[in-house]
Amino acid sequence: MSSELSVTENGILLRGHRVVIPVTMRRKVVQIVHEGHQGLLKTKSLLRVKVWFPYIDKLTEDIVKNCATCAVVTKDERLQPLPMSQLPDKAWQSLCADFCGPYPSGDYCLVVLDEYSRYPVVELVRFTPARSVIPVFDKIFATHGMPVTLKTDN
Repeated sequence: MSSELSVTENGILLRGHRVVIPVTMRRKVVQIVHEGHQGLLKTKSLLRVKVWFPYIDKLTEDIVKNCATCAVVTKDERLQPLPMSQLPDKAWQSLCADFCGPYPSGDYCLVVLDEYSRYPVVELVRFTPARSVIPVFDKIFATHGMPVTLKTDN
């Protein structure tokens, strides 16, 4: 480390070609570089080109993360939880359906789930196109009644 340090004829301490910032000025230097509010990565990049001091990344992260201006304009990248779906008033009013498979036999399971009671109806089907599945839905609806809504992913 000491071999990397040098002093200019003006008395400025350098580490390589970067100016070593004294403890009392570090926070101010980071704030000046961050004045454009260009974000954490850009601020770190600009600092690393010209200056050096121990824990430069940590101080920069603390200042940028606590910047009120950046907090207002930065988009929150965290995923929001999915909203809960409304529970139906009674059984067999709202259904969900999907396929499981194909299984080694080439068959699929058509799973229809009542959202109120969580009662599953499972039917084995050979093919998934609508012309093959509609008769299976007709059989299920004839047995259990017509729902108000049926949700699928396609």
